[in-house]
Amino acid sequence: MSNAPGDQKDHPAVVIRPPLIQRVFVLVFFLVWCGAVATGFVVAVAHGSPAAIFLAIMLAFGATLGYRMLRMCVEVHGNELLVRNFSRTKRVSRADIEGFRVGPLTGQPFGKAIQVLIRGDELVPLDVTVGTYFFGRGNELLERRMDELRRWLASS
Repeated sequence: MSNAPGDQKDHPAVVIRPPLIQRVFVLVFFLVWCGAVATGFVVAVAHGSPAAIFLAIMLAFGATLGYRMLRMCVEVHGNELLVRNFSRTKRVSRADIEGFRVGPLTGQPFGKAIQVLIRGDELVPLDVTVGTYFFGRGNELLERRMDELRRWLASS
């Protein structure tokens, strides 16, 4: 098989990302936060302040947090489900997936997300599908995403 730019392997069958407005907000917040902390870090280093260590830790934490938030997504490539969650990335083979369901999030009283049921009683939440879904198109969007994933799982 070739890996040419037009090859099917390059184009995921299903892609779930946060809404564009949410990604723009995260990017702007990330840039402002890291810019402000980096400025404080430079000033602290210039003055020989021990606070520079704390600011360096804040900068590393903010950069990591922003990067992970911007990269959150679910992609389907052939027989593999790629889940880029807030805290980790996981690749799951179609053969290991038993199904999908909507469930609550740990530690969040109002949120719902799609969860992947994996053989061996493992649940992997899809962080990118998190939402409160009290009103509006939230439930419709969640169902549409579930349908996409279920169609992919059913196809061979």
